Amino acid sequence: MSLIGRQPICNADYLITGYDILFRDEELSPDFSDISISASVLNRILNDFGLESVLGGYLGFLKVDIEFLQSNIVTTIPNKHFVLMILESSLFHSELESVLKNLHDKGYRFGLNSCVLDSKTLERIESLKSLLSYIRIDVLRSSDKNFSDIFKRLKLMKQTVIASKVETHEILDRY
Repeated sequence: MSLIGRQPICNADYLITGYDILFRDEELSPDFSDISISASVLNRILNDFGLESVLGGYLGFLKVDIEFLQSNIVTTIPNKHFVLMILESSLFHSELESVLKNLHDKGYRFGLNSCVLDSKTLERIESLKSLLSYIRIDVLRSSDKNFSDIFKRLKLMKQTVIASKVETHEILDRY
């Protein structure tokens, strides 16, 4: 059985701006690659559940890796409905920038999925900033001693920052 879940992404006023797409499939082996999982999610949304049923007119945030972005599968995604969230494991891949540029020129939007915000990651984000619309930071794992300064620099770049794992009002107030 396949299950599609959606976790709301809210702005500072608690208004939904999109949905993080979550997926489980009993038939998929745990050894499947990220490309297989992303392709299966996309197939189920487009062909089984339907865009409107899953997204309800909001943006869908779909996790992808470099292998998926380099495949022909990516061109089947209706780009006005999805933001492709690059997995942290692909952030430093040598071909990422050229792949993103090619797809960005075709109208695709990108974000960085649940990264640990540190100096090294921020430098990479800065090099890709014209191609990234969203940056999702993992607030529980981002504990660099210079986090406050790094976060200020990130906000100056004008991408939309999504804080994940915000579990208290105290953490929310920091962002």
